[in-house]
Amino acid sequence: MKYVIWGAGQRGGRLFRQLQPADVMAFVDKSEEKAGASFYGKKVISLEEYAEQYRDSILVITHTFEETAVRELETMGIQSYMRLSDCPGELQEQDTRPFLKNYVKGLVNMHEVYGIWGCTVYGLEVYSWLSEIGNDHSYLIIEKNVSPELLRIITENGYRFVLEDEVSPGHMDRILICRYREESARSPVFCGIAQTDLFDCSDVIEEYYNPEIEKLKHIHDGETCFIVATGPSLKIEDLNILEQKQIPTFSVNEVGYAYDSTPWRPTYYVGLDRGLLEGEFLQRVKPEEQCKVAFLGDTSPLYWEEKRGANVLKLHFCSEWPVDRYPKFSEDLARKAYGGGTIVYVCMQLAVYMGFKQIYLLGVDFTGANEHGSKYEHFFHEKELRSVSYTDLVRAGYIKARQYAETHGIKICNATRGGMLEVFERADFDSLF
Repeated sequence: MKYVIWGAGQRGGRLFRQLQPADVMAFVDKSEEKAGASFYGKKVISLEEYAEQYRDSILVITHTFEETAVRELETMGIQSYMRLSDCPGELQEQDTRPFLKNYVKGLVNMHEVYGIWGCTVYGLEVYSWLSEIGNDHSYLIIEKNVSPELLRIITENGYRFVLEDEVSPGHMDRILICRYREESARSPVFCGIAQTDLFDCSDVIEEYYNPEIEKLKHIHDGETCFIVATGPSLKIEDLNILEQKQIPTFSVNEVGYAYDSTPWRPTYYVGLDRGLLEGEFLQRVKPEEQCKVAFLGDTSPLYWEEKRGANVLKLHFCSEWPVDRYPKFSEDLARKAYGGGTIVYVCMQLAVYMGFKQIYLLGVDFTGANEHGSKYEHFFHEKELRSVSYTDLVRAGYIKARQYAETHGIKICNATRGGMLEVFERADFDSLF
């Protein structure tokens, strides 16, 4: 299949690395600085140029303003698009890894007939993986909402397919689910045929499993903890109180900037971003020396090339980027943690997994709440703002965490001094002590 990637940036580059370079014809970007330039050796074109010259290639939206992009495409009469957010986390990661592909290839039987449900980039990739092992008699299952223009491109590229309404028992041996479905829509069978979920299957990929994390499940049953973020409201005096009271804490990212001013150190440190693992921030935090346990993401192969201390645990980070739904909340952190636009969401999953029943948030200012894509500051007041707020995604993650907590006997309160996070019940930090 031939693609044009909309977004000559970080997420567009991630998708490019997951595909065959020859399958990507160009990048689309609306930035005047990038127009006519080259990105990963491919020409950067305008949306108008795509409409005029590349309509036989599928346009894949990879930037974070998907809904705006879809409205613009519909206004232009372009229906031949897909969205990166419809793909599983493995296709949105910073580096390519063979684990998912190898799992899928090892799962299927060359002689059986499969229906691949999910007219997405991932669905097309799974189709090609089956072809690589000699299974060239399976089908794409085309959903009801697939546009005629997209169906034309699929047809012209020789893909075998069947319309969703035409699938019946006996048509194929098994259906491979390659697109997100609501939990209420899941069952052992789909269209009367046995199914296997390939969209959210990292919990059965052994390379992601960490038995050392599993040992920490429920070790804090019924206890209280603080998740200390690095917003501008964070006070050193508050960290000193947490130190005096010996309350278990999680903290993240650049919290090491506070170390020179307080004896407090986080009980548990969480770091996910590849740039952090390979940059100066982790050197400042010194997780092997300054915390009980550090949960660091498997996002940097370079970092994990060296042997790490026994208290540094590799955490599989599922890089999903849901746009029109709430992110998932992991119940098995030994297998994976789901992203929710903020590392605080991962801390919440870890805290619940470890058994904490009362979780307080501190320094979670959510100062980007009114503007998607705005930059925000931290407590150490850096000279140049780098961090970007993905407001809708972050808010959705907080709502999901609140919903999960409410249905599992867990209380999450926001003890941040001020800020704009109102998803959780407020708590006055001073009155707690």
